[in-house]
Amino acid sequence: SSLTNVSSSVLQNTLFSKRQASASIKVLLNQDKIHKTDAVTMTNQPIWTVENGSLFLVDLSSSSSNTSRKMLTFEVRDRDPLLPGKTECIGTVRIDVNQILD
Repeated sequence: SSLTNVSSSVLQNTLFSKRQASASIKVLLNQDKIHKTDAVTMTNQPIWTVENGSLFLVDLSSSSSNTSRKMLTFEVRDRDPLLPGKTECIGTVRIDVNQILD
């Protein structure tokens, strides 16, 4: 399988043309939230690193999920400037873990 890399400049030109983003990533294994990064603030080209709390491990053993099909979902979320404490999804990547492990 192949993964598509979306350039942050594409996001900048389409989603953030009028303001700087404060983006975070929510990670789900199937429907369970397993990680959320801290927001990388005031940039339209965020980079998540170990220094800003982005490193995490996922247990993909058969005992970690009740289903044989495992979907790993990364939701890029931006703080909503009009609703404090709320975020909106600005992009999603879904990976079938079974295809990676085969």
